[in-house]
Amino acid sequence: MSPCLALLLAGAPSTASAGEPLHEPFRVMTYNVRQVNPADTGAYTWENRSPGVIEVIADNDPDIFGVQESSSEVIQNDLVAAFDATYDRFQPTNGSPKTIFFRRARFERLVSPPEDGQGNIGIPNPYPEDHACFPNASGRTAAWVKLRDLVSGRGYLIVNAHVAHGSACHEARNLAADALHALIAAQSEGLGVVLIGDLNSDPQADGASSQDDIVELLEAPQPGYRLARSARHTGNTSADTATFNSAWKGPSDNDSRLDYIFTRIDDATTYHQSIDRREVDGITPSDHFAVLATIRTAPFSPDPLIDDRGDAPGASLAFADVTGDGAADKLVWDPDGDALLRVYASDGAGQFGEPVVGDVVDGGLWFADVDGDGCADRIGRGPDFALRIGHALCDGSFGASEASGDVVDGAGARLYFARLDADACADRMAWDPAASGGRTRVALSRCDGGFHPEQVNDDDGASTNDDARMDLADVNGDGLADKIVWDPEALEGRTRVHAGVGDGSFTFLVEHTGGTSGVASSRFFHADVDADGHADKLFWRHSFRQGHPQLYLGGPDGFDANPMMVNAGPSESADNRYFLADIDASGSHDLIAWDAGNGGATRAYLALVHAPAPPDPPPDDTTGGEPATTGDAPTTGDAPTTGASSASTDGEPPTTDATPPATTDAASTSGASDGGSADSSETGCACTQGGRHGPADAALLLLLALGAPRRRAGHSRRRRERLEAGLRLRRVRVRCSEGAPADLERASQQ
Repeated sequence: MSPCLALLLAGAPSTASAGEPLHEPFRVMTYNVRQVNPADTGAYTWENRSPGVIEVIADNDPDIFGVQESSSEVIQNDLVAAFDATYDRFQPTNGSPKTIFFRRARFERLVSPPEDGQGNIGIPNPYPEDHACFPNASGRTAAWVKLRDLVSGRGYLIVNAHVAHGSACHEARNLAADALHALIAAQSEGLGVVLIGDLNSDPQADGASSQDDIVELLEAPQPGYRLARSARHTGNTSADTATFNSAWKGPSDNDSRLDYIFTRIDDATTYHQSIDRREVDGITPSDHFAVLATIRTAPFSPDPLIDDRGDAPGASLAFADVTGDGAADKLVWDPDGDALLRVYASDGAGQFGEPVVGDVVDGGLWFADVDGDGCADRIGRGPDFALRIGHALCDGSFGASEASGDVVDGAGARLYFARLDADACADRMAWDPAASGGRTRVALSRCDGGFHPEQVNDDDGASTNDDARMDLADVNGDGLADKIVWDPEALEGRTRVHAGVGDGSFTFLVEHTGGTSGVASSRFFHADVDADGHADKLFWRHSFRQGHPQLYLGGPDGFDANPMMVNAGPSESADNRYFLADIDASGSHDLIAWDAGNGGATRAYLALVHAPAPPDPPPDDTTGGEPATTGDAPTTGDAPTTGASSASTDGEPPTTDATPPATTDAASTSGASDGGSADSSETGCACTQGGRHGPADAALLLLLALGAPRRRAGHSRRRRERLEAGLRLRRVRVRCSEGAPADLERASQQ
């Protein structure tokens, strides 16, 4: 490792969390293993099923698992013998233990002595002894234990329940929800909550009783907490979503989802949800399937910040940082009203101030920093298809529109703005499914409000389908925007990512099989929501998963195959619109939902994983009587560049560009807005061209992988800290070779 790289890494943050530790991912399973039953003979006896049950558990390798119907001593003995070497357990001493196993290498009991941190509750039986449901509801219990995660240090309340069966016995199940809430309220203070078990209820089963409310009751908001299911589906339960094998001994198409995993959603969610339906020796080892999910930190807070100004039906909406403080501002105009652009500046905490009223909007409108001064400019497209730029004055207003020299042919052209080359200015991509064979066309910014001549891309990221969608976002983390293509009629609706090369062209990177859709009403959004330097993929359709978005995390090779449940801001309204924008200058993109016809207010759900705070400064070296600094002190006149928000003229909602241009170097630039490239830097640091990094590329990628902040925050403590961090890391750079490429210099101060 070079001395320069070592110094840079020594100053780079190693975590992307703030405040309470994150939920480090762990795998949970619930499994009804079916009790010993005299009616089970031959292959269905426990003796013959036991190896299969153990195989299912062992192969899935959960960190925590709970079993139901394990009251027979032979079942308990077999499970203990199979898992005692790796798992500790809490096994109540009652006649129907809901045993909870937990991996010793990952969890330990939170409370000592153990009996003070574990227990068992009886679930009330509301029926008289002569009622048909009395035996079904008799002896029902829930076990609980408090655990500490040895990785994160966080504490958890784990609850394993099994409630009354029988379609008519819903009163007992509804009372069970009350009992479980009482248990959680009494035992969960300061703890994450995971509730697993067999609830014997499926509100989405064909013919389900409308009075069977246990699932809805468990998800109802409670004082201090809320629970949510690990997985959702829209419509009736199918063979793909059922967890009970009704065809265990004979043909059946009675599909029911009876087994669930819930988690407390204050700051946790689930992903990699799955159901293990394997057969062993010709049958499933139990009449229930094993249900699994991974618990992890949620991407967004479940509680929204609401702002109801300027959001009437017919209005257009966008989010972009036009003031240069690192936080996206709210921009509203109503083509059917006075058509005046109103800019509501972000206060840096996720809310917005009084509007700055601008000029009339008479066509399509986009916002992107095309001149590299850190403030998103106003971009209009007139009847002649020529782009006109109103340079941001960084106070919520814009200068007079000026011709950019860029003419985007085609009434159906859709425009996108993001950083596609090595400078700090947003470039332009156009796509018209009816022109150029559906290929994209790129014009690189000259950083003065103008653009270089347009080039037609020759990669296969093209589509002639009007229902297809394009986007620009930095998925692979190299600082350049990648082209993301989804066509519901191509490749079975899979998303394709084409990496930006650095000269306005693209090369195929990966095809994503997760979040696949052949439905034209599906919507995809791309932005970095967890501050790791990689754009993530948000997939939503109002008629899918009860309107809950799914998030696929991005990485160097594309998107994760497994979806994360987003419990913040669900909507089953086809008129709902989502935006991803960093409205609180945290370094992470927040989720904003807006349904103009349903209250009109925007609901902002702030991202929970933020860019790390700058490291503490090293003590000044005063050996020579002066601080060991070189060059000018950082100024506050320069602001970070931001992603572009766009409001296209094709009827699509305005979308937030997930890829901010590179952060300008406050320690080495003047803050002038004369169109000079932000890559111009101190003597001895030359920019590499064509988007290709110089020898320090490895250091840049490592810094991004470590979660270095992608932008400085606004007029706040965070902004001051990051500016100070920029100076400290600038000192590190000066100690390195004077010939270090400017790309590395800039990355070290982000």
